[in-house]
Amino acid sequence: LATDEAIQELEHTTMLSLAIPRNENRVPAPAVEMGETISAGQLLAAADDRWRSPVAGEVVGLRSHADLRSGRPGLTILVEPQTDDEEGAALPSLDPLETSAADLRQRMHAVAARSDESTPGPLLDLLPMSSPPDTELLVVAADREPWLTGTSQLLREREDDAVVAARMLARMGGFDRFRIVVLDTMTDRLSSLAAKGVDILKVEAVYPQTLDPMLARAAGQRSVVIVGLEAALGALDAIRLGKPQDRKIVTVIGPDGLRRGNYRVPIGTRLQDLLAALDMHVGAHDKVVAGGPMGGFAQFSLETSIDHGVDGLILLSGEEVRSYSDEPCINCCLLYT
Repeated sequence: LATDEAIQELEHTTMLSLAIPRNENRVPAPAVEMGETISAGQLLAAADDRWRSPVAGEVVGLRSHADLRSGRPGLTILVEPQTDDEEGAALPSLDPLETSAADLRQRMHAVAARSDESTPGPLLDLLPMSSPPDTELLVVAADREPWLTGTSQLLREREDDAVVAARMLARMGGFDRFRIVVLDTMTDRLSSLAAKGVDILKVEAVYPQTLDPMLARAAGQRSVVIVGLEAALGALDAIRLGKPQDRKIVTVIGPDGLRRGNYRVPIGTRLQDLLAALDMHVGAHDKVVAGGPMGGFAQFSLETSIDHGVDGLILLSGEEVRSYSDEPCINCCLLYT
């Protein structure tokens, strides 16, 4: 599951597509207008402070468009991001280990910090104000599915920050213990974390051992709250830098089944723009999967975009795609026409 593949930066495209899914079977109303200049962290959906812009820029489009997972239409806000030499609004820097838990939670709310689950939600929803006794926090520094390597590589590149982020989240949720989940094949990281005095939950690098139900079982008799490493580091950066998480690490797999690499992609990047940037062309009968090979979502539009829950992007050639139907139709009606 884990190889040494450095995370490469992918620069902003000329337009980002920020998708907000349906809420209670309704398309959310926008809190921004066409032509408006918005700041990083600005509210995007009316009467719903869970959705804030990860970037500063200008709103150039408002429309209803099918979302990444369900195919049902939601609100899509098109934004031309500011260039790199322009600075978006930022909140004051806070110390992650000295700031009170209440102030940390307030910052998480202000930047709408999100989880990196397959269907991401507010990170604070995973962190109770006060955890019940014998409940521990698991920060998963392991990739959840085969072929994906971004999370394991992130642990290699930001190990010290991973420890700080885990301690910060443990304070925020009042956990009496936290452990970092690491694959058993990452012997160098296991030794390094142990030398820092960090409790580790070592798991076998075989699917589905890294999925939440299996991790909860591996943790023993204690109740657990599970947070992905990238979400934890996104929260840490929001505390230190005062900005929302604006990028997501994506492992890209080509039609030959080989990894093209791990890329830090601006949130809101359309799949068509990401594929074009990597010179990957989609044929008429090819399939594009957002996510991993086991739990990813096949896409019928390349205008859907990267969000906090997309860990991988897989391009399957038309020759590998198998068509099927869940309707046992044998076209008997043709016999009577």
